[in-house]
Amino acid sequence: MKRFKASIFVSTVLFLSMLGVGVVAQSYVLYTQLSSREKMIVAMQLDRIQIEASLYYHKHKKLEQQVNGNHVEIANNNMTIHLKSKSYRRSVLVYDP
Repeated sequence: MKRFKASIFVSTVLFLSMLGVGVVAQSYVLYTQLSSREKMIVAMQLDRIQIEASLYYHKHKKLEQQVNGNHVEIANNNMTIHLKSKSYRRSVLVYDP
């Protein structure tokens, strides 16, 4: 009888530990999906700002500008985009001949 109770206890502990590992793995997968989604959103925002700033620079030749509330500086056909608290460097898409 004691052996039967012990085998039930051991199998229960193993089953619960496997469930715990599954929950941790699922949490990690969700975290990586959310972080990659956030990186894709930032990349999309940077692409849009880069296009708008390049077109505005081509028309008005202003080296400093505001695009959608973000400060953009242009020097040597490169632009620095200040998005939130970070700065990103991109190239100007429209070059002058």
